[in-house]
This record gives sequence, structure tokens and C-alpha cells, in this order.
Amino acid sequence: MTDVKSAIRVIVVDDHPMLREGTQALLSRSVGIAVIGSATLHQARLTHGLPDFVGRILGTKSGGMNSDAENAIQFSRSTPGLTSSLIGMRHKEHVQSNLKPASIPIAPFEQWTKLFTQR
Repeated sequence: MTDVKSAIRVIVVDDHPMLREGTQALLSRSVGIAVIGSATLHQARLTHGLPDFVGRILGTKSGGMNSDAENAIQFSRSTPGLTSSLIGMRHKEHVQSNLKPASIPIAPFEQWTKLFTQR
């Protein structure tokens, strides 16, 4: 894992998730660059109605969370090589809800990768 204080920081932007995630992993593991990510409003709409297995794999279900936003935040927190995630919120209730994933550990890499193989 990259030392955030001394790392060069970049944002990886691409329409293809595999390319983004592969680039993030490559930069953070072999080059020593910290990747900082952000999600657009359009991406947030795409996470609406996630299957139940997503929360089970990420650990949000067992942590008492069940919103798509909480799952998306936990996914981002658990992404290998991603050091920071920017999340925009308009209402106090959203801030309180979006802090919930911080109360559970990030999903282990082995669990996180199951998201790409399960249906």
C-alpha cells in the first residue's frame, strides 16, 4: 500500500470499470502513486437497487446497513489502492447515513473480488 503522505496523487477517470480498477491497482502497487477517486451523480444512480449479495459480501448487511449508498461507500472504502473517496451530500440525514460504513472494517480483498464473480 502506498504511503499517502509522500505519494503523488491522481484521479483515474474512465468509462470502463475494469480499466479504472486495473490502473488504480497498478499505480498504487507498483509505481507508488496514491489514487484518489470520486463518483459522479450518474454513477450514484447506477447503484440503485443493488442485489442483496453485495451487502453480504461487503459486510454492510451484518453491520446493520442496507442502503445502496452505504454499499457504494463501503465498496469505495474497500477498493484496493483507493486512498480517498469524495462523496457529495446535500442533507444532514445523508451525512449521518453515509458515516455508517466507517463503523465497520473494510471488506477484505478476497471478499471484494467476489463482487465481480457472483450473480
